[in-house]
Amino acid sequence: MIAFKLQKLSQLDSKVQILPGANASQTDVTAVETDSRKPCAGALFIALKGERFDGHRFVQVAAKQGAAMLGIAADFYAQEKALCTKLQQSGHSLVIAPDTQRLLGLCALAVRQQSTAKVVALSGSCGKTTVKEMTAAILSKCGRVLYTQGNFNNDIGVPLTLLRLTPQIDFAVIEQGASHRGDLARTCEFVQAQSALITNVGQAHIEGFGSPEGVYLGKRELIEDVAQRGGIGIVPACGNFATNFAHDFAAMLHKGRLWTFGEACVSPQAEVTYKLHQASPAGISFTLNIRGQELTLNLPILGAHNAANAAAAAALALSVGADINAIKDGLESCQTLPGRLQRVELPGITVLDDAYNASFNAMLAGIATLGEFKDARRILVLGDMGELGSKAQDLHRQVGLAACGQCELLLTQGPLTTLTHEAFQGRKAHFASQAELCAALAKELDDAAKVGAHCCVLIKGSHSMHMDRVSDFLQRRSHAAQA
Repeated sequence: MIAFKLQKLSQLDSKVQILPGANASQTDVTAVETDSRKPCAGALFIALKGERFDGHRFVQVAAKQGAAMLGIAADFYAQEKALCTKLQQSGHSLVIAPDTQRLLGLCALAVRQQSTAKVVALSGSCGKTTVKEMTAAILSKCGRVLYTQGNFNNDIGVPLTLLRLTPQIDFAVIEQGASHRGDLARTCEFVQAQSALITNVGQAHIEGFGSPEGVYLGKRELIEDVAQRGGIGIVPACGNFATNFAHDFAAMLHKGRLWTFGEACVSPQAEVTYKLHQASPAGISFTLNIRGQELTLNLPILGAHNAANAAAAAALALSVGADINAIKDGLESCQTLPGRLQRVELPGITVLDDAYNASFNAMLAGIATLGEFKDARRILVLGDMGELGSKAQDLHRQVGLAACGQCELLLTQGPLTTLTHEAFQGRKAHFASQAELCAALAKELDDAAKVGAHCCVLIKGSHSMHMDRVSDFLQRRSHAAQA
């Protein structure tokens, strides 16, 4: 972390009040901590408050752990003034803010403003994490890279990622998630990216955004932010809202600061285009055209949609100086993350573990990928998709229709996938519990093994459906059989 003066926080937001501890000598913030269970010595401990937790309960714990400064909410200070005065008298400086979550963001901003790293941001309805990983892999060929880890893409995760910036970092790749209007605008304040990318605008988080148009308006906040600083915005060249981007950001487009990426046959004028040659169980083969330079790639990554993700990553990395060699080397070194269409080979079974989460567009992409395994007995295991609001029933039916011809057996679990089950034409079964689903899946695999049939199983569903447990079940079952 890049240290900053404690007083910087009140300079960034006049509503932040700083009360120095008695005889406090430390005025630099050299570490920020939000978990009192972790080492807090000399750190600024910020008490975050969520739906199921309140960090203010652990302020005294953090103080005993050695935190030099304590970030607390104004209402807590008003209610616990005697305690706060005692803490201050014992040498702990207090940082009082209306909202401690925003205080965390301000700490990130104080670090970000001192960083010399080139910062890029990305969001989208699906593909964010894959594009983030690809972009980081490319930029790692150009210098030292900091990038979002795991699912740290929300109001808390984004600041925590930025706090990891050091003077040695050359590039930062920040993934920003959103499920409501205003979500991206809040985190953009702290990220201050030079370039920003929207992977796509699809059917995701409709419950929070209200409509597909609401999704567009929410994602657009990322491009609006980078436009204010004269940066580069990158958006899909085609899709439902391509004309909206061109119209709403006409000034950026005219100045050459609104870039696009897309399929070569549809969007030949895009800065980066792709042409898919083959998608198979072995991976994908495609050509990227990067401003007139062609690059042919063969990647051991599943799914035709990943050619578009590669084009998006190439454009984002290009915007901060990556050359074609770095793009080639970076993409060829990229690895699939667990739970994100990861191929796992077990005796007699190929598991396509895509269980981490499920938007509608990602669901269709996963099903199409399963359809490529034509030499195997294809089994599709689905849980509900979440946060689709009024579109939920229709989109679950569409998934059932899309699965027709792509698998020999559909196994579903969850109230909404009853609609997927009804729409699918073929062998199918719906289950009230995951345990029943796993038992039926095991029997199907055993029956296939008896006749020497190799099975390919795609597992996908919303994170809340815990479909990763089905993947774990298959691996435990396989290991037990070999023991």
